[in-house]
Amino acid sequence: YDRLYYRDERAGLSGATKENSDIAKMAQHVREIDRRVGVRGRHILDFGCGTGNFMRAAQAAGAASVTGVESNGRAREAGRALGFEVVPDATALGRRKFDVIYMNDVIEHLRDPVGTCRDLGRHASPGATLFVATINAAGLKARLVGRRWDMYLDPTHFHYFHVRSLTRVLREAGWENIRTLRFAVVFSHHGPLRRALQRLLVVLGLDSSVKAIASFPGDDYTKRKSP
Repeated sequence: YDRLYYRDERAGLSGATKENSDIAKMAQHVREIDRRVGVRGRHILDFGCGTGNFMRAAQAAGAASVTGVESNGRAREAGRALGFEVVPDATALGRRKFDVIYMNDVIEHLRDPVGTCRDLGRHASPGATLFVATINAAGLKARLVGRRWDMYLDPTHFHYFHVRSLTRVLREAGWENIRTLRFAVVFSHHGPLRRALQRLLVVLGLDSSVKAIASFPGDDYTKRKSP
């Protein structure tokens, strides 16, 4: 993971070749979260925050606080350099609670997606929102390329999801009111034709990502038995 995503320039390797937190993409995610549950005044946790682009976008949108969790030391340092609190793992959060928990292109890297999503509930306020985005194993590119799909060739990907499987994971982890979100994400390098194609793929359910939003149970989650 360290060598693929956050390469050490001191070792003669170039920067973050697979960092997937394009600032334009992050700003669109923030707008979608804001439209549905609100960002201003919220306490937000970015689980797998990378170098901090989502945290910057959420802060600009008026979040009361934005905290990051990032396992890679170089990425963690970059987030801290922006002025954010970034910790190496969720255990460092103690008993802190958040109104919104955000996971972008993280769940596919987890060895235990259900367990991690369940554990994140310990840091969710009653009624909190979980936003998850991940690569779409049922997308057009995955279907066309098959085993040669670059996402399959990434050794840090342990699990692949489509709408049904992601929904099942979140449900088994104890989250409720799970809804799939369909909106076209436009990257900063996309031209007009690519943007039009992206919108069409979203309508057909064949775009490159699966996005879901879920609600935290209203009672004390820490007292609920694990399934």
